[in-house]
Amino acid sequence: MFPEPSPPRHFDAIVYLAGTDPAPMSETPAESPSPTSTPEAPKAEAPKAEASRRQRVSLHRRLRVALRSFVLSAGSALTLFWIYTFYAIAAQANPKGDGMEWMAAFPMTLIFMLLTLPALIIGLFGRALIFGALVATASAFVNLWIWQEILAEFAG
Repeated sequence: MFPEPSPPRHFDAIVYLAGTDPAPMSETPAESPSPTSTPEAPKAEAPKAEASRRQRVSLHRRLRVALRSFVLSAGSALTLFWIYTFYAIAAQANPKGDGMEWMAAFPMTLIFMLLTLPALIIGLFGRALIFGALVATASAFVNLWIWQEILAEFAG
């Protein structure tokens, strides 16, 4: 009676795998078709199911755009912060010293290479955006922690 459901597209995969997208059912076992029922009744429910699917797709696309925007903006901000680190260290460095102030750039570069850059790459490709958002957030917290240590070293 109903056509076979089409395979899910890549943006419907999560909903499909979670099993929250049941096939539309017009008849339940409690409701047997009466001889006076018209064949148009199942067709009337099809636009409802299609509208529901469009709303889910639209919401999923908006969430993807929001996550991708967050990952890319956080990664860009963290990249600018990494570049600013070099400027701040150069401003604090003793011109007649041994240059050990520049060792503070090592942990910031390590954080950039291991956390910020992968988050940017994830955001650029648009895959695993939740993981990218978590990595970008972790990178921000670790950057702030190390930056606090650097400032304490320069102050004292």
